[in-house]
Amino acid sequence: MTNIKHEVQGGHNHGHHNEVEISINAKHFKVHEGPNSVKHLKQIAEIPHEDVLDKEVEGKLHPLDQDGEVHIHGGEIFVSRKKLVEITINNKPRKTHPGKNTVTHLRTLGEVPADEVLAEFKHGQFVDLADDGHVEIHGGEIFASHRQSGGSS
Repeated sequence: MTNIKHEVQGGHNHGHHNEVEISINAKHFKVHEGPNSVKHLKQIAEIPHEDVLDKEVEGKLHPLDQDGEVHIHGGEIFVSRKKLVEITINNKPRKTHPGKNTVTHLRTLGEVPADEVLAEFKHGQFVDLADDGHVEIHGGEIFASHRQSGGSS
């Protein structure tokens, strides 16, 4: 008697997996029932590698391990989001997305008063930022605001 199991495993027969539908960022995708890698789910939904994929469980989002896998039964809901990094504005930790951040966004995030200038700590000193400018954020940047100098008060 030959062992058929070895022939199926060695070949390309994936008939033992059913295709089921899941939702990623409100779009529907068909995937194999059972274990699926998080990388595969991000690939089919064209989600950037650095973004985080969350699985919705009972109305709450749970981040998935970038290099892990998730067991699919069908009907699961996944949502991607930009990974947040921590920066400091006026001695308070704040979270924002990496990459280009407008100075206006950073002012709002840090609750900087309109009559103050926002400055970034670079190369050992604070450098004033233009309100219509932007800053490349990687995480760990330090910002502080100060009153406009030179003008009449």
